[in-house]
Amino acid sequence: MKIIEVSGLSPWEQAALTEKRRKELLEKERTRPLKFNAWETPPDLFNPLNDEFHFNLEACANDENHKLPLYFTEKTNGLLQEWSPRTCWVAAPYDNPTPWVRKAYEETLKGATVVCLLREDSSTNWFQNWVFNKASEIRLLKKRPRFLYKNTEKGTPPTSSILAIYRGKVTESKWVYQD
Repeated sequence: MKIIEVSGLSPWEQAALTEKRRKELLEKERTRPLKFNAWETPPDLFNPLNDEFHFNLEACANDENHKLPLYFTEKTNGLLQEWSPRTCWVAAPYDNPTPWVRKAYEETLKGATVVCLLREDSSTNWFQNWVFNKASEIRLLKKRPRFLYKNTEKGTPPTSSILAIYRGKVTESKWVYQD
């Protein structure tokens, strides 16, 4: 029997699912929009990072979820702006991080320091091409962030999260667990 996992269920709940119900839940999960692309990074994650890095640009935000005075929105399109020589915070969209990690890497070669909050998925092309051995440090978060929407806790993403820290050209990424 092929094991199919549905996120958010314990192993016991997984085992109790009928094959039909499991497929229904997987389809629902697969087609569900990733609502938290516009959700706010929780202060308990952002503030210690800001204390460590002293961010002065948020490259991927909106008028409701930004953490810094200087930020780019979808309208001002951070992908078309210069980030260097700033220290940047990027809470990349979980459903399409590719252009953001590519831009982070390119801008770090011009002198920017960039910290990206990303979903953890080392099997993807974007991770293998633009994070692994391009980010100087990859921090695996021990717990999933509890994102906010309009200052109200809304929930966690369906996968674990990482921080990809870009600080210039590297040959090998350093891996760290972070509380």
